[in-house]
Amino acid sequence: MKRIARAAPPAHDGQLPAHLLRDRYGDFRLTRAIRPGAESGVIPESGYRLERTAAPLPRLAASVSAEALWEVFLELVALLGEETDVYLQSSHRRIRRDYLRRGIDRPVLLSYLMEFEELLLHDGYSGIIVVDRRSGREVHFDEHKVLIVYAQQWQPFVQVFESFRLPRNDRLRLILEGVHYHCSQPEYALMLERFRHLLGAEEHSHLVWDS
Repeated sequence: MKRIARAAPPAHDGQLPAHLLRDRYGDFRLTRAIRPGAESGVIPESGYRLERTAAPLPRLAASVSAEALWEVFLELVALLGEETDVYLQSSHRRIRRDYLRRGIDRPVLLSYLMEFEELLLHDGYSGIIVVDRRSGREVHFDEHKVLIVYAQQWQPFVQVFESFRLPRNDRLRLILEGVHYHCSQPEYALMLERFRHLLGAEEHSHLVWDS
């Protein structure tokens, strides 16, 4: 059974264990949001996998190094339809909350996303799901900074991954599948509230978290 510890870093990095200070594994770089535990058993690496799950749509899961992660996410969202639903996910103050904005134009959403890049990349307590209202395709950028796609026609999303030279590896292990630590800063909770108000998202109690 995996153990998950959620903690914001102390003020002085010198007080942190070495594995929480480490942000690079070979060519793979982590954002500030997440760290594997000392006994995680998962070594972060770039790649994607195709999963056939019980869900109605096939699922792609990708692990992307920090320097490319945001650009890959934006290109995945750009493949969705012109009108989207957006779910914001928060686990600040150790309480999981979901907020929903229905029917936002994708170009407008993309402009909002650019304003909150730091929050979504580096806050281990925040995530977002963008849903194509017509096709039901979904792009998840979760609090582990893993990218998840649900789509019947998944090939265009694979083309995005491969354009960033992400190898397919159906045995890829994701950081969320081992012991890991979520990291945040107090100002990120306020940033998420600003993002929520900008979107016009209301609290929503019926969302099942993906991981």
